[in-house]
Amino acid sequence: MGFKRLLCGVICIAILTASLMVSAADFSDIKGHWAETYVKAMVDKCYIKGYTDGTFKPDKTITNTEALILLSRMLGVDDEDYKVIVDAALEANSSVLSKYSTDYKEEMAYLLYRGVIDKDDLDTYISSANKNKTLLRYQCAILLTKLLGAEEEVKNSVFISSSYSDTAQIPSDARPYVEYVREAKIMEGMGADSYGDPIFGPNQSVTRGQMAKMLSSLIDVLDIKLVSGSVSAVDTFAETVKVSNKEYTVEDDTIIKLDGKDADFDDIKEKMEVQIIIVKDKVSMISASKGEVKDEPIRGIISSVSSGATGRTIIIADPEKTSNKTTYDVSDDVVVVIQKAEDLYSKLKSNQYVELTVEKDVVTRIEVLDKNMTVAGTLVSKDITSTDSLVTVADVKGNETVYVCEDGVEVVRNGKTVKLSDLIAGDSVSLKLTYHKVTKISAESKSQSSSGIIKSITHTESGSYLEIKEKNDTTKYSIASDAIIKVDGSDATVFDLRPGSAINFRS
Repeated sequence: MGFKRLLCGVICIAILTASLMVSAADFSDIKGHWAETYVKAMVDKCYIKGYTDGTFKPDKTITNTEALILLSRMLGVDDEDYKVIVDAALEANSSVLSKYSTDYKEEMAYLLYRGVIDKDDLDTYISSANKNKTLLRYQCAILLTKLLGAEEEVKNSVFISSSYSDTAQIPSDARPYVEYVREAKIMEGMGADSYGDPIFGPNQSVTRGQMAKMLSSLIDVLDIKLVSGSVSAVDTFAETVKVSNKEYTVEDDTIIKLDGKDADFDDIKEKMEVQIIIVKDKVSMISASKGEVKDEPIRGIISSVSSGATGRTIIIADPEKTSNKTTYDVSDDVVVVIQKAEDLYSKLKSNQYVELTVEKDVVTRIEVLDKNMTVAGTLVSKDITSTDSLVTVADVKGNETVYVCEDGVEVVRNGKTVKLSDLIAGDSVSLKLTYHKVTKISAESKSQSSSGIIKSITHTESGSYLEIKEKNDTTKYSIASDAIIKVDGSDATVFDLRPGSAINFRS
């Protein structure tokens, strides 16, 4: 499944059958139901869905498999920002999951990777004998605790007593989990016994209405954040890692993955690409990739060059703050490139803008660059969540380069001034650079019409996305902030779109 262009222009929805377009507010069986508010909220966020007959069935029990799918959605399995982690999870767990008959291996792999379930849980939840069994309330308490990354906290705490009169019916190893989700206000009791004391009902099945309420509570409690970038510093003593100019403290129960495999914090090194998942202000997971770690080129303005009996040195100043200077030793056989041709070291002058290649702490190559440059290519991705906004651009040969954008970078798309967030993968772009920082982006997109069926809808801080099945191909699209949306000919918003609907669109 590829990630395609921005959906812009007009998006028109046609109803395949009347029931497919029923909104949460129109479900025939939730009006006046105690879970009505929670159902509406969770359906609108596409975490949980209704039935094609226009009902939600809030009192219907939920199966083990259905519960795991919902929890994976809460953790971002359908979010494009988590795709790298989801792909790593699927690759790491494809072998163990091959033993099970399920259409949701991506969701199961993601939960395994995030530590919500382990391999021993697979038989309990997705084996042929158990996958369609209903989820019991004590099982749900365990899953929710793990999803919140609190299992170690629960295991290490001293369990004194339960708040429920039917504690004896709760499996002993599940009792601390039940108490945890009660204190977290995610699961409540099931009324009271004949003496008026609260009961939990551990062996009762979880209903769809109850799950909608729990998912709603989780949104407020989870507070999930994702940080992506390159490691700039690692402190193994303080157990901190620095990414995008910010330090993150690793907890005792932080899950560390390196190239998809379990690892230790000591395995995390500078310049590795990482994704850090933060839950409730704690580092829940660090997923790292060794990749091909290379020394990045150093760019700056020549402050001075010297050559003498003791060797050669070059002092480079930061273009943005010339008082910041660094001295480098230069190899005797350094390669110097001026105006795209090899030249003499003696031709280097103060105030030239240069790029240094450093190997084993010695400069082996110096290239004089133009202060102002223009590069063109195809936009691969953008990152507006880091301290510096970044754009990745591929040239005609497919080589990708990451560029840092100036604050307030000017962005023009199809002749209109837009925000950096409005750019989308696939746009043809021309970047104007000053000292290798992007000062202006001119983008063009090709428009074409298509149609298909909406498979899923995802709403994130960076925008909304549609997964659309077009003939035999399923593609994920980002929806432009100025897209015109019509449902049955009437003006609508992105929140009026529903999975299962036919769609005509221009991208």
